[in-house]
Amino acid sequence: MNRRVSQFIAGWRTGLPRPVLILQAGNALNYFGYGLILPFEIIYLHQIRGFSTSIAGLVLAATQGTAAIAAPPTGALLDRYSAKAIVVAGSLASALGYAGFAYVDRPWQAFACAIVSGAGIGAANTANRTLTIRLVKREQRAASFALNRVAGNFGLGSGATVAGFIVAFAQRLSSFQTLYFFDAVTYAAFALIVLAAVPSPRAETVTATDANGTGFRAVARDRPFLTMIAANIVLVVVGHTFFSNILPPFAKTHTPLGPAAIGILVLVNTSFVVIAQIPAVRVVARMRRTHAFAAASALFAVSLLAVLPATLTHSELAATSSSPALRSSSQSANAYTLTFSGHWSRTWLQPICSAATCLSTV
Repeated sequence: MNRRVSQFIAGWRTGLPRPVLILQAGNALNYFGYGLILPFEIIYLHQIRGFSTSIAGLVLAATQGTAAIAAPPTGALLDRYSAKAIVVAGSLASALGYAGFAYVDRPWQAFACAIVSGAGIGAANTANRTLTIRLVKREQRAASFALNRVAGNFGLGSGATVAGFIVAFAQRLSSFQTLYFFDAVTYAAFALIVLAAVPSPRAETVTATDANGTGFRAVARDRPFLTMIAANIVLVVVGHTFFSNILPPFAKTHTPLGPAAIGILVLVNTSFVVIAQIPAVRVVARMRRTHAFAAASALFAVSLLAVLPATLTHSELAATSSSPALRSSSQSANAYTLTFSGHWSRTWLQPICSAATCLSTV
């Protein structure tokens, strides 16, 4: 028994430098704040602020759309400016945008906050990945991105669970405003952590090794990479976005789940990644990348369909604790995350790093 425990703990050892560990601790705090609002954004905008569901969905789309638009120019800026500075600036912009969400009462105000926060997310996330790359050796990149997934999912799950109990206790405007305020505080705190405790490494100078060169032009000529990007966009938009943003209001409307149960559901989903992410990197390393990605995507599709039987039960306990549908949904959806972070990071972290990183963020 002790030997198995030791082997499990050994599987978690990454050998990453201290600045990377500090950065990922900051990411965990940052995602904790985002987890506070993630399950309840549409519920807040629709039920509390009175926006139609279509407007509420468009506001969330504006956030992610702006983040996608901000990513490519951020990649270009990273070739000239410090990744650390861009992470700090982007995080502060997101803090401002999400703080504003607490006080919106008209759609145009929500769209304005979405654009500000989305621009900050796009810039900070792209620069965050680049900063991580520059802080580690090439052979440590897969482990560093696996730890990033662990930090992010731990934060999301913890934040969603806390938010679920807060909203369940008092489902009123002030409760949601408190969640958005603390989300903004975590963005600002993350910026402070990066500014004070994470060094600013020099960018690696890359010399072209063939006629294809480097940068966006090299990425544009890499057809396999662009095919993977296109497939990932479709999977994220149709699958992951629905799972993250549509599942909470769907569950609230069509199942007996309350706010606390929705928070627990997100916790179950993210806990699987927290426990298995780093050891899984070593497991999927033995598989072909295309086979692993295809299998995980198929599991993701099954998991989304498996949510539907939860609408047939009238017991909240059954829907959250004993429903095979919701449990398989959580685990299968995260199988995609495990495979994707463990495999694909090895292919796109090449000398075209800056351009590829910002495209993958999109």
